[in-house]
Amino acid sequence: MKTFVDYLQDDSKCIVIAEIGINHSGVYEVAKELILDSMTSGVRGVKFQYRNLERIYSKQNYEIGDSIIGEQIKLNFLSAENIMLLTEFAHQLGLLVGISFFTEEDILDFGNEVDKFDFFKVPSSELTNLNLILALIAKNKFVLVSTGAHYEFEIEKIFNQLPENGWMPLHCISNYPTLPFNSNLGYINFLKKKWNKPVGYSSHDSNWELNIGAIAIGARVVERHITKDLNASGLDHSSSSTHSDLVRICQVANSSKDIFFRELPRTPNQGELINLQNLGRSYYAKRNISLNEEIDLNDFDYRSPRIGIGNINFQKNLGTRLKKEIQKDMVLTDSFFHDEFLLSSNAINFAKKHNISIPVRVHDYTQIRKELPVANFELHLSYLEVNELTDLDFIKSEDKISLHLPDYINSSFLIDPFSPVEIQLRLSLNLLKKVEKLVVEYQEKTGKMIMVVGSFSNIWDNREAFYNNHSELVKSLSNRGMNLCLQWLPPFAWYFGGSTKIFVLNQEQDIEEIIKRGIPICLDTSHMLLGANFFGFDPQDLLSKLLPQIVHSHIADAIGFDGEGMQFGTSTKSNNDFIMNILNLETTKVIEVWQGHVNNGRGFKDALLKLTELNEER
Repeated sequence: MKTFVDYLQDDSKCIVIAEIGINHSGVYEVAKELILDSMTSGVRGVKFQYRNLERIYSKQNYEIGDSIIGEQIKLNFLSAENIMLLTEFAHQLGLLVGISFFTEEDILDFGNEVDKFDFFKVPSSELTNLNLILALIAKNKFVLVSTGAHYEFEIEKIFNQLPENGWMPLHCISNYPTLPFNSNLGYINFLKKKWNKPVGYSSHDSNWELNIGAIAIGARVVERHITKDLNASGLDHSSSSTHSDLVRICQVANSSKDIFFRELPRTPNQGELINLQNLGRSYYAKRNISLNEEIDLNDFDYRSPRIGIGNINFQKNLGTRLKKEIQKDMVLTDSFFHDEFLLSSNAINFAKKHNISIPVRVHDYTQIRKELPVANFELHLSYLEVNELTDLDFIKSEDKISLHLPDYINSSFLIDPFSPVEIQLRLSLNLLKKVEKLVVEYQEKTGKMIMVVGSFSNIWDNREAFYNNHSELVKSLSNRGMNLCLQWLPPFAWYFGGSTKIFVLNQEQDIEEIIKRGIPICLDTSHMLLGANFFGFDPQDLLSKLLPQIVHSHIADAIGFDGEGMQFGTSTKSNNDFIMNILNLETTKVIEVWQGHVNNGRGFKDALLKLTELNEER
């Protein structure tokens, strides 16, 4: 039987690999059917993923996304024994078989059987795991190294340490699914020129036609997920389409410049960085480490989620002395290597004067409150936290709070209290009831009202039905004591690891529907600026029309169509002016700078300083 390298040397054909991934739902027979479907479609090989569930995740889920990813990984687990049985079946069908490993230890679970694989893949989340890559190359089987969610300097640092032969890079955008304007296929040419070797493409595209584009510009390997049902519950099905229609062809044609001609150094988009946070790993302390102790690899575990520093920064800081104590099980962040950064009283007073709020999670409320004593906070809850909380009594009595509903009601569904899908409807209504109970009881105890923000985006019938339903929801909850406002949405949202088109609450035609029904709105400046870029409206004009319905605000800058939550001052002066105009509103303004909470809230501190500076310049 030919080896992977044999097929790679035949430059008349592109090697197509069907990624079995997690679309089998952990069911052996379904995985077997997917392999058979792969063979009959004409692919050259199939590939599995393997994670040992005892090793891959830390003991706590710190972020909303980690719980979703973690649940999906457990649900879709196949044992090493079953994977080897499936490998034998695939070999009988004449297919090459590969596997993705996420840790060196996981390789050992297969013993000598690991030699039966024809190739290996290093997933994007483990790109900087040099030891894993070298261990796989040492097996003398070809290794595919995926580049998604990383900056060019990280890719360059790792590739420069690899041997000349035995591996190749794969261009990848770590969104599930990837929309056409995010695909950046020009990076394939960039990799080919820079590293002078064959390059492949790991596809998560919503449009299968983009794989043809990748082949057309020289991809030697294309990896594409396969599924039995595009609409099945799970994270990967929506990026596993095998057929299309005219709409998808037009989407490709209309995004051709972004798809084919952007040969630029690697910069991950925000959705990829979110996925790297959930899928990647950080260093967690095995013990209490005192002030001035030197960083030692033996004192840390490497675990998901990646909410602290990764491999490159960790290696850079080996031997560096800590600026403050780190406790056992805490994640190592840059803040432990720098002197404490305190906000000036001027910035704090500015925040209080303009009713500026800071988003917090249950686990970091106390710390963020200590770092940014602005007395105004928005509690962002995950669906797991809603189920676990019995009250909001941990909130300090002197603080004013608002609350953001979870976007997700489990690892498969967005919140939707009007869904025709029974489980989505039931879980959404249960979540709303639990939040209502938390809010009303807190208000009765404290006498302080809580504004609740909800992101609702699913249209099942038509736009009029959507607005009628959600208007009635707002009124019904208000009658029972809970004030709900609907968030103004972006043209594309980062849901379930991918970019999703949004059809309501984001453009000019929505204004009339909102005003007609008197729906209270949370204005999100980042979302509105993204909509202005995509739809072409004047954000200041829309603001003036929507103003009577705005009861709450989220503030951040934006870039392009989906670069939300950017730091203030990142883009244009007109964006700055628009954001600063919001400061004059009487509403609470929640700083929604992405990852502002990491490093003891450093991103939020920088945002406050920048807002203060912009205000002084006016």
